[in-house]
Amino acid sequence: MRNLGYFRKFRHDECKELHPTTFAFGIKAQVAAAGEAALIYLLFKDRTNQIRVEWMDVFFEQERLPFELGWKFPNVITRGSVFKYTSEIMFYQNL
Repeated sequence: MRNLGYFRKFRHDECKELHPTTFAFGIKAQVAAAGEAALIYLLFKDRTNQIRVEWMDVFFEQERLPFELGWKFPNVITRGSVFKYTSEIMFYQNL
């Protein structure tokens, strides 16, 4: 989660620097972005709890699920697990 939080912070700062007069990213947008990252983590983590980048590449670049690379549907993604990881990402992105 720490790396996802740091990445969210990096993207936030980068966008703010590139668009200083038009950048607007309030708390609702920050929570939504952290929630998206949490959901991506829950969808594309492997058995060692690491995100499989090749799975994400197929999903985002080819717009399909990477079954042929060994990806399987997660057993359960609960609202609680999304909230848990969202809060962890928010913690690290605000350090």
